[in-house]
Parts: sequence; structure tokens; C-alpha cells
Amino acid sequence: MEWIIPANSKIYDYEKAFSTYDQIDWKQSANYQVGDTIYVYATMPVKKILYKTKVVEVDLGPGESYQNPDDWIDKDGLDKFNEVKRFVRLEIDDHVDNEALSLDALLRNGLNGAPQGPLKVNRKLSSYLEKHMNGQVFPDEVKEELEEGQRITVTVNRYERNPIARTKCIEFHGDSCAVCSLNFGEMYGEVGEGFIHVHHINPMHEIGEKHVIDYDTDLVPVCPNCHAMLHRKVNGKTLTVEELKEEIRNICSL
Repeated sequence: MEWIIPANSKIYDYEKAFSTYDQIDWKQSANYQVGDTIYVYATMPVKKILYKTKVVEVDLGPGESYQNPDDWIDKDGLDKFNEVKRFVRLEIDDHVDNEALSLDALLRNGLNGAPQGPLKVNRKLSSYLEKHMNGQVFPDEVKEELEEGQRITVTVNRYERNPIARTKCIEFHGDSCAVCSLNFGEMYGEVGEGFIHVHHINPMHEIGEKHVIDYDTDLVPVCPNCHAMLHRKVNGKTLTVEELKEEIRNICSL
């Protein structure tokens, strides 16, 4: 099932929340199911769909939900939120700022009115959203399990595939590998332009479930080869970015 829900930036700083948390708890005001897709529509003055999320948990009680009061611009809005009895947990899948997802365009392609609450997405609108909700597609990354004769299996974690945090990381650090300095655009031309993995510096098991991403210090761009090496254990531990750089320098000096 696909849904659209409204988000008001005058009440809740959803841009900050989506860019800093791996998951967001939202008021559950419809019969959402785990695996459902929920598009987040930014109300005035933006008036367009900005985010695609998926439902990862439903029917959370107040004691199970997490909310940072600093993300709320309007105190009355926070007070009302604190009275909510059921929450749904959303995980961001994509972020796109596209005029094709503006209210006027959506109304011409299957949306029956500006979202005031949860709306089910009809078939016509679903096809339109699928066509135009195309952000950056990221490759599978990290978590290596390797035995002799096996291929490396790679999966992505939630923090590293957050498209907003990834974009901000690359805006801050650039798109060259922080370990070996490889730049795919320079190496491969147009086909490689902007391609890079993003590595979470601190091991995932050492940070909290509700860790706030600091894309300046938590995330760093790396090429796929260096990324795999950063997640491969040497004498029972993984290497830091600086340690892997030193390994490369030592090899090159031989």
C-alpha cells in the first residue's frame, strides 16, 4: 500500500529530522502496515512531495516512540504530538526536490486534493510517483563476510544510505575517496561523475539506536575498494581511515 501524508515546516522541522536520524516516529492516523510506502508532502509554502519512506514498525505506544523536542518549531504542535497514542516508524528511502512532484503536477496526475491527512495513492498517481521519484540510486555497501573461494557479500546500513545525509557528506567532503583519493569522474568521465560510497566512521554497534548523524564527522566518502577494506578485520579489528591510508603509503614506498 502507498500513502501520502502532509508535513508542516512551520510546526516540525522535518528536513532536520530526516537528515539527522535513521528513522522517524510519526503519528499513526491510518491503518499502515509494515512495508507500506509513505510519501511525505511538504505543505505551504513548498507544496510538493519531498520524501519517500517505508514503514518499518506500526502501533508503537508513547513509551516506545522517540521524539527530540528541539525538532519542533511550534510548542503547541509538540504538546499535541505528546498526546498521541499510536505511532508509526518511518525509514527514509529517497529525497527528491522535483517540480514534477509539486501540488499542481500531482493534481494533474491522479491526486484529488492537497493532502490534509493520510491519503491512499491510487494506481494512476502511483505510476506517476514511481516515474518521477528518482533520486540518486546508491550501490550496496559494506558488512563483509569472506571465506576463501567466496565472493564478498555487501549490504548497506540505514545511516549510510540516508540520501540526505549522504548528499550533505559529499557536499562537505567532496566526492573523492578519503583514503586513496580516487575520483570516479576524473577516472571514468561522465559515467563515473558523482559516484562514491559513504562510510560511517564509528562502528554501528558502538553508537545508539537514536544516534544523530553529524555528516561532517560521522560520514566520509570512500571508493568501494577502500570501503570493503575498512570493514575487513585485521588481527580482530577494523582499520580506521588514517590507518588504511598509512597501509597504502607503506606499500607505495616499497
